[in-house]
Formats: sequence, C-alpha cells, structure tokens
Amino acid sequence: MPAGPFAPDPQDLRRLVKMARLCLTDDQSAELGARMAVILQAFASLQAIDTPATHIENPAPGKPLRDDICGPPLPVSVALANAPRTAADAFLVPRIIEG
Repeated sequence: MPAGPFAPDPQDLRRLVKMARLCLTDDQSAELGARMAVILQAFASLQAIDTPATHIENPAPGKPLRDDICGPPLPVSVALANAPRTAADAFLVPRIIEG
C-alpha cells in the first residue's frame, strides 16, 4: 500500500473494492492504492487554484451568449436520424450488464 498524505486508507480501499465487487490480489490492491493516490494528489493540486480570482472571458466577444430557454422537442425522426440502430421510437444500444 502506498504511503503519503494522499494514499487511501487501507480499510477504505478494501471497502471500495468490495462495493465494486472486485476480487483483487494483494499486488493488484497495492497498485490500485498507488493509482488512487496519484488521482487524489491531482485533485488536491486543483484546490490550490484561486478560482474566485479566475475570470472567464466570453468566447465570442461582442456576441452575447443566448439565453437557455425551453423550446419544443425535436421530432423523433430527427432525433433518431443518425442513430446506428433503432427500434420503434428508441435508440438501440449494446447490452453491457449481464442477466
């Protein structure tokens, strides 16, 4: 298990592995802990950014962004026009969960 301020607690890591229904060897658990430490360190570095002082410029100066307003939905035929597979009025997607 990796050491350092960003290393996940071993008990938390075991609980996470159990919730994800993974069956990991000790070596795989150690590798997962090390990878999670890198991810947590990256998120911690984002906290150092002074976001209130960050000003986002308008991507198109002189052209105001349009208001986000509700409108009529797309006709089903238009919404499904580029779908690889459809059935009736729905998208067909590959099954990813067994059972």
